[in-house]
Amino acid sequence: FRKMDFITVKSDYRFKKTKLSNRQGQVLTLLMQGVGNEIAAKKLKISKRTIDSHRRDIMLKAKSENFMDLVKFAYRNGYLKL
Repeated sequence: FRKMDFITVKSDYRFKKTKLSNRQGQVLTLLMQGVGNEIAAKKLKISKRTIDSHRRDIMLKAKSENFMDLVKFAYRNGYLKL
């Protein structure tokens, strides 16, 4: 562990660059914009269940244990712009 801005974070080893499919990248970008699963499904013209599957697969690829880990992954891989 290391201290960063008064928050204890795990080592960065889990957040190295990971390749997502184009569709997974689209889903992750929408999720990082705060779009819910149902609205993301409508925007991408796919089912909510497919969004759920993509989200699960993204979490596995990113080795994310929770949504905050996913946000870190998205930022470090260019899917989230601040």
